[in-house]
Amino acid sequence: MKIAIIGAMDLEIDQILHLVQNKKKYTFCQTFFCEGRYENTSLVVSKCCPGKVNAAICAQTIILKHAPNQIINVGVAGGTKEMNIGDVAIATDFVQYDVDASFVGDPVGLISGINLLKIKASKTIFENLWAAASKTKASPKRSIVATGDKFLSCEEIAKTQKQFGANVVEMEAAAIAQACFKASVDFGAVKVVSDNGNAQSEYEKFKFKAASKLSKIIEQYLKLINK
Repeated sequence: MKIAIIGAMDLEIDQILHLVQNKKKYTFCQTFFCEGRYENTSLVVSKCCPGKVNAAICAQTIILKHAPNQIINVGVAGGTKEMNIGDVAIATDFVQYDVDASFVGDPVGLISGINLLKIKASKTIFENLWAAASKTKASPKRSIVATGDKFLSCEEIAKTQKQFGANVVEMEAAAIAQACFKASVDFGAVKVVSDNGNAQSEYEKFKFKAASKLSKIIEQYLKLINK
């Protein structure tokens, strides 16, 4: 089994890197990668940097260079008013809220080339992430993750929720999902809510606690699949 884990920022992967044995770090396409193992599992951990294009480039690079069986995106995220700061969101589906070709008759969010509004997460990854999160005493929530190249205000988050049914918003997951869908690679994501639209104040206060939760979930995930 070969698993790739992608985070956008140092804080999202730093603690996960401690899980990697026999580390080999390198930079390719101006992107950080770390190869290694966790028991019987080959690992690649990468920092893609924020944004959809960065995330897609990173995912495609991993797919071509490492041929993983699974890719998992980890990160902090904004939540709807129904989500509390610190809540763990396990993705069921991914949407790109900022794709808009409605001028030519497409529904907002329809992804050209694959003709989908929502890309589904791998059922197996979802179930294992759910089990891993539950092991950490978190109470995970099923989540449609909405991706776009923008920090959203409370009002914009509410609009995205109404339009797509999303309860988590961030800047990478659906772009990685698109790359994985086109390459037939299983994909899933776990996000921890760090803010509810008051991005700067809440994010700065809770981002490190959120990152700690992510690393604990990934550790349990790796233990689970290595049983």
